[in-house]
Amino acid sequence: LEISEDQGFVNSRTEPASAVPIAFTVTGTDGKKTVYVRAMDAAGNLGPVAKGSITVDSVVPVLTLKLDGTATSTRSRDVRLILDARDGGQVQEMLLWEGASPQGASPVAFKDKVTFTVSASDGEKTISARVKDAAGNWGAASSVNVVLDMTPPTTVVTAVGPKAGKLDV
Repeated sequence: LEISEDQGFVNSRTEPASAVPIAFTVTGTDGKKTVYVRAMDAAGNLGPVAKGSITVDSVVPVLTLKLDGTATSTRSRDVRLILDARDGGQVQEMLLWEGASPQGASPVAFKDKVTFTVSASDGEKTISARVKDAAGNWGAASSVNVVLDMTPPTTVVTAVGPKAGKLDV
């Protein structure tokens, strides 16, 4: 078998047919690559050219995770998020979790706006996300903090005494 990235088989590589499957590394930068293959018998007769294409994507996606709105605190466990993902290809999956580790989180189809339910206890919550592109490249995690405060304030009224028909509170 003769293998090349060039249709004219310049700088081709020859491998015995018995070596199938054959590992072949494409050259150059990211983008669509075409590999050409043809068989050659012992007499030197060449068979027809077969070709296959692959898109090389070594760029990891970059994610910015934001709260949907300006508030950094909420009284609802359901937090609306905006995921701004940048990639040379297409972002396909995302992983969302609360806390330090994504352990137990499962990838889901990517959406640029989601609602994430945080744990029930009041306090600061860290929500993190990662995204994966079509080539399988996972980007670094991006995080946001939000304070959950579901406890209503207490109100105490203390009567100080009446003054000319008024009550001071």
